[in-house]
Amino acid sequence: MSGFLGVPVDAAYHLVSALAAVLAPLAGGLAAAAAIVVFTLAVRLLVLPLSVRAARGLAAQARLAPKVRALRDKHAGQPDRLRRELAALHEAEGTSALAGCLPLLLQWPFFTVMYLLFRSPVIVTCWARRSAATGSAAAARCPPRERCSPACSCCSPSPGGCRPG
Repeated sequence: MSGFLGVPVDAAYHLVSALAAVLAPLAGGLAAAAAIVVFTLAVRLLVLPLSVRAARGLAAQARLAPKVRALRDKHAGQPDRLRRELAALHEAEGTSALAGCLPLLLQWPFFTVMYLLFRSPVIVTCWARRSAATGSAAAARCPPRERCSPACSCCSPSPGGCRPG
């Protein structure tokens, strides 16, 4: 995959493929699904601190909403004064206007990488490649050449995609 998020998506793909290879003896044909679940849980745990901060920030904004509304009514014709009063209110309460928004925005790249990764219909493991070598239904699920894992010894990249080696 090329583009701005190509490197993180490829890294995530290889991580999910490696997880699927590790889980293949336990999960068999469901190894890719189990790897996706494990990867998703890991990403959710990784962004959990950002989610907590976003929730706290949104709660602070909700707590300040009546005071902000009162200040807007009081200083409706004076935008400079309103701006100063809002800044003073946020400083006095120990929060900012972006307290709930910024942590949510910081999570966006993680979920974009996950979306781009799971948009692909194929996650092939070494186990699936071995099954393809024996003629099972997994043979039709070989990934494109750039998705072949260099660490997997059971296939070799070819111009048409991964082929059992």
